[in-house]
Amino acid sequence: MEATQMPDGKKIDIGLLQKLLDHFQGSVLGRLVAKIDPRVLNDLRELIRLMEQRDPRIMLIGRRGAGKSSLINAILGAPACPTGSVTAGNQECRWEVVEAGGKRFRVLDTKGAGQGDDPAGPDRSALALVKEQIRAECPDIILFVCKAKEVDANIQPDLQFLGEVMQFARSQYSVGACHLVGVITQVDELDPAHVSTPPFDHPVKRGHIEKAAAHLARLLELHYPFARQDSILIRPVCSYLYFHEGKIECDRRWQIVELVKEILGLLPEPAKLRMLKVGQFKDIQTSLAGRIVNTFSVVAGLVGAEPIPFADLPILTSLQVTMIAMIQAVAGREADLKAAKEFLVATGIDLTSAFTLREVARALIKLWPTGGNVISGTIAGTFTKILGTAATKFFIGGDDLAVVRDYLTTNLPRS
Repeated sequence: MEATQMPDGKKIDIGLLQKLLDHFQGSVLGRLVAKIDPRVLNDLRELIRLMEQRDPRIMLIGRRGAGKSSLINAILGAPACPTGSVTAGNQECRWEVVEAGGKRFRVLDTKGAGQGDDPAGPDRSALALVKEQIRAECPDIILFVCKAKEVDANIQPDLQFLGEVMQFARSQYSVGACHLVGVITQVDELDPAHVSTPPFDHPVKRGHIEKAAAHLARLLELHYPFARQDSILIRPVCSYLYFHEGKIECDRRWQIVELVKEILGLLPEPAKLRMLKVGQFKDIQTSLAGRIVNTFSVVAGLVGAEPIPFADLPILTSLQVTMIAMIQAVAGREADLKAAKEFLVATGIDLTSAFTLREVARALIKLWPTGGNVISGTIAGTFTKILGTAATKFFIGGDDLAVVRDYLTTNLPRS
């Protein structure tokens, strides 16, 4: 394996991770580790996919007035989509980018049933337009949106439309290509109407919300063609936001954060990081950063244990800087290698100290070939894990540099 130089650019080079994956898949040590725990190389593959960032793709199905545009605005916390109090808010049926304040994803609003003016025109059905868009790009998530007061209002045509859309999507891609989430909107309008402010703890109101969710679940079981094989989430929400001159004047959002978390859990790896920017979910960010740190620590340990004298310092340094940049991305920042190196400088970390320790271990190879490599790999892995934990504390945990320096001083091995 060729030594990789310290990255000089600003963006992460996924090629380094792919080269390491290819190397370990073909090496004796890599195959041994994969046999003991196949998750190691699988996790590295997933991290490579994670950094192939793209916008999440969300399709909306629901009739006019279901609150689709309001739902998108509630997720973004900004008036990104026009809402239609009298006429339909959006007449197009095509993939569009919606964004506000650095948050962005792609939306395909299918218009649903019951809309007065058919944007497809007399010669093209709404389903034909949707199929055209699906051929171009597969949705990650389909949100079936229904008003709480209309879950029993003859929504079978909407469910039939949903089934036809999903059947076509899966015929074009794969069975697991897109996931369904049922969203019940405008729960604030359920009786008693005077209880219009979250968290809707009134027992009668809560009972009506639960009844609406159970009814939609039963209808999906009866009419959705993949009901038996899919695990379908039902999420009641209130997405009411009133904007005045671009600023929020009234905010009655309820369970929007929970919905976004559920969407995050269903998204493919390349779409996760951009969706994370929609909401700063510290628990999800910390968990994902932990995966990154653990995977890089194992990979660094494998690099440190490989008998490549004087070649592992640039490889490991590149790995460690890349790991920190990926943690930055999880925290909602740009995955910037320059900023990652600046973090190392600010914390006073000397990456060559671990290299000195590893070279001492390498000297042991002459006396104990296997043991020297094992010790070298352990040092590399431990050093990388401590660096990653420090970066997580700073970028996600919000600890100041003094706290992070104390952590490093206490935990880093001394040369």
